[in-house]
Parts: sequence; C-alpha cells; structure tokens
Amino acid sequence: MPYQKTTNNNEVTFNVQPEPFINPVGGAFKWSAGCLLIPCAILIIGAGFGTGSIIGIIIFGSIGVGILYWFRKIGKKPKSVEEHRIAKVFTVNPTGITLDGKTYKREDIQFISVRNPLLTHNDIPFVQRGYEAYANAAQNQKTHAATVNYWVVMETNGIPVFLGCGLNELAANAIVSDVSNILGMKIS
Repeated sequence: MPYQKTTNNNEVTFNVQPEPFINPVGGAFKWSAGCLLIPCAILIIGAGFGTGSIIGIIIFGSIGVGILYWFRKIGKKPKSVEEHRIAKVFTVNPTGITLDGKTYKREDIQFISVRNPLLTHNDIPFVQRGYEAYANAAQNQKTHAATVNYWVVMETNGIPVFLGCGLNELAANAIVSDVSNILGMKIS
C-alpha cells in the first residue's frame, strides 16, 4: 500500500511508503555488460596462469577479480536513488502541512504537483544498425522503472519539498488530490 491516511479531529496524517525499486539500467545493460566483462575477466585471469609465475597469477588474477567485482557493483541501485526513496510521514490541516517537524503555511505553498524524472526527457538514442534490440530493451526497462518513480512535490517559497517519492502514478495523484482538498487549494 503506497500510502495510508488517518484522521484526528481536523488533521489528516499521511504515511507514504515508496514502491519497490526497479533499476532503470537493469536487464539489457547488465546482460550486455556481462557478455563483455565476464569473458574478459576470465581471459585476464587465464593470462595470469599462462605466465607461469606466481607474480603474474597474482597481478592478472587481481585485475580479473576486480573486473568481476566492478560488474557486480554495476547492478546495484545508486545511492542518490536510495536517498530519495524514503518513507514520509506528514500531517495536513486547513492551515498548512507539517513535515519533519517543520510547518509550511497554506499561504506559502504555491502548488503541489506530480513529477516523474524518468519521463521528463524523450530519450531516443542514436542506434547503429544491428543494435536495435539493446536500445529497445534499455528503453523498455527505463519505461518499466518509471511506473514506480513518481514524486509528489510541494513548492513553498521557491523551495521544492518532497511529500512522497517512488510512488505509482495513481497514488501520487491521490495524495495531491487529498492534500489539495484539505488545504482548500485548486488542483491545476
């Protein structure tokens, strides 16, 4: 459940939970990188054994293991994504929003909107003939990841404040609608 709300007198508390993470550079990139990096690492380790010396085995083996370790790190989600995909709890009443101990007055809130940074650019890469499948797979993975990457952003005194990140589109729009109705703001 992306979010829950509880009512206490004239205040509504929202508990917003992000959806599970989908890596936008997942499948196709990892597959193609694995096809290139793993054989290279094995060849480099084999070259170390081909030298016949302990030092050659250690040097080439370290390089090969380093390549395999680097490939393993490629598939991890970036730290910046983890920082944005955190649970948020905030309280809304007709006079404003309280988030992380700070109160934002209704008069200071310019708007509340839904954004998705993965859908802001029309990324159609130049694809060389014969590599269309990789480009299509990468674009499909990015589109799939975008389904759970909606943000609810409140603009207050020129500063963006995140009310929820890592949401699906319906949950993000529902939060905007609920918060705007409580504040008495018009949804644009």
